[in-house]
Amino acid sequence: MSSQTEFKAMKWTLGFQEAEKWLTEQSAEGLHFDKKGIFRCRFRRDPSKRYEYRYDLQSFMIGRKKAFREYITLYEDGGWEYTDSQLWWHIFRRPFVEGQIGELYTDLPSRTAFLKRIRVLFLTIGWFNIACLALNFALSMTVGSERYDSIRGFLIGLNSTLGILLLYAGYRLKPVKD
Repeated sequence: MSSQTEFKAMKWTLGFQEAEKWLTEQSAEGLHFDKKGIFRCRFRRDPSKRYEYRYDLQSFMIGRKKAFREYITLYEDGGWEYTDSQLWWHIFRRPFVEGQIGELYTDLPSRTAFLKRIRVLFLTIGWFNIACLALNFALSMTVGSERYDSIRGFLIGLNSTLGILLLYAGYRLKPVKD
């Protein structure tokens, strides 16, 4: 059976679990994630299959093809199929099994390390946005900055919103306990 390609607007979420759930719901409708773009996702339609999706955050492989191949093989050996990556986020899928919830990390230490990587990413980006906010605010106080006020106002609002959201998400993630 040939599959038909469809595009859908990407669902923007702050939590990776919501994105996993959305992709799994799309698969239940016969749309299987294929590739992620900046504003939209590419899906293949095939109602005869159903998958569940999981995200993983790994940054150590940038520019290291051998390490990336070993990483993919590790999950393939566990029954997961690599679908796509965007920056440091990697998306895997496996056939959906009713009553079973598949997890990439099944032991507490690796799950804790995964959540810590997410927390560090959110806090780093959040603090970077706060620094950009401070810089934009300081530049708005300089002489002759009137002609850039509308642009600077937009950037200040954007940086403060993103910074606060990411800091909130980063501080909300707590270590996993037994």
